[in-house]
Parts: sequence; structure tokens; C-alpha cells
Amino acid sequence: MKKQLFITPRSTVRKVYSVAEAIRIAISKNITVTDAFLATLVTLLSEKNKFLSDVINKKRVNSILSPKDAIRDDKTRVVFLLVEVFLLSTDATIKGNAEIVSEVLNRYGLSMINKPYSEQTGDTDALLSDLDSAEVSAAIDALANLRTAIEELRTAQADWKECYHVNANNNIDLSITPSASKLKDDVREIINLKIVPYLYTMSQVNSADYENAYNEVYQIIDTNNTNVRNHLNRIKDGEQEVVAEDIL
Repeated sequence: MKKQLFITPRSTVRKVYSVAEAIRIAISKNITVTDAFLATLVTLLSEKNKFLSDVINKKRVNSILSPKDAIRDDKTRVVFLLVEVFLLSTDATIKGNAEIVSEVLNRYGLSMINKPYSEQTGDTDALLSDLDSAEVSAAIDALANLRTAIEELRTAQADWKECYHVNANNNIDLSITPSASKLKDDVREIINLKIVPYLYTMSQVNSADYENAYNEVYQIIDTNNTNVRNHLNRIKDGEQEVVAEDIL
């Protein structure tokens, strides 16, 4: 009988997720008897692992959205900066038109770029809509290069929204930021402190129904731990660089 083996704490979030999913499948495949207690543990594991999957996907989506957001921020700054420059003009006509546009910008403020994605997107849409009004639009056209700057902001906003809808259309709430490391630890604890000891004990008292499941779970964890150890050794020896996947 193999000894108990536990997931190494040095496993990344993605590796723990993969191990948990493999263990869930292994139990479902190998345990054919009715076991309410084990079924409860598997359900708990599935729920926690679903949260972990959402965090992984959220980080992936944010990594894609962030560059788009940076472009949008830059375009927003340009619009505000141009209007500030026009406000300093000694030409009464230029300054007057700048004041008309400035009144609209001040409703939102440049601080909008520091808001959460959803709020910034809403403010930007509203700002662009206000800038399209007849009086403001005429003032914009009277100020050199401002129309171009606003249209570049509009394009950046559209690009961000398209990227969001393409990549985040999977029921992930980007306003929620659970701790990936905490969820990883929760999943590990369910496996290490509950599922592994239970399967180990049951495989001793009822090998016919539980030994295959325990052996497969053991192999899944052993393979993970070996891969993690080898990977970290390659990094230590300088044979491999640290990448984002080594952190998440």
C-alpha cells in the first residue's frame, strides 16, 4: 500500500487547479459505490476549484485588457491636456471655445481614468456623448487637433469594449478580486487534509472499492510534485527563466 502523499505547497495556482480537476475525475471514474461523505468532499472540491478557475480566467482577461486600458488612459489625458493648453490662450475666441469644452470635461474629471473598469467605461461613454452635442462639437472643431484627439479616444474606448466582450463573456465578475493564493490553499487543504486521508483509510478497509481511486490520486499528486520540483530546480540552475505561470 502506498503511503499518503500530499500536494506540495510550492505548486502554482494553475497546477493546483489542474490536480484538483484530475482528482475529481479520478474519483468519479473509480468509485462506483454510494459514498455520501466522499460525494460531499468532491462537491466541496468542485465548488472551490470553480472559484479558482474564475480567478485564473479573470487574471488572464485582465492581462489582455490592461494594455487596452493604458491606451485609453493616454488618449483621455491628451484630450484634457489639449483643452488646458487652449484655456491659456490669449485669443478670446480660442479661449471661449476651450471653456465650452472644459465645462463638459469637468463633469467627469481626469480622475475617471483611476476608476474601476466598469465605471471608467461608463464615464467615457457619457463624456463622448456629451462632446457630440451641437454646441460643444462646434467648439471642438474650432480648436486645432482636438477633434482628432477625441476621435482617437473614441477608437480606444471601442477597442477596449470589444476586447472586454470577446474575452470576458464567461460570467466572470471583474469587480471581484478574491485571493488566488487563498483559494489555492483552500483547494489544497480539501485534498491534503480530507480527500487523501479518507481515500487512504478506505483503501485499507475496503480495497476492492477504493484502492484504484487512491492509487490514481496518488499518481496524480506524485506527478505534480515531481514536475514542480524539476521545474524549480531548472530555475535554480539557471536553465529556465521565471515566467508569469510560476507565480500564478
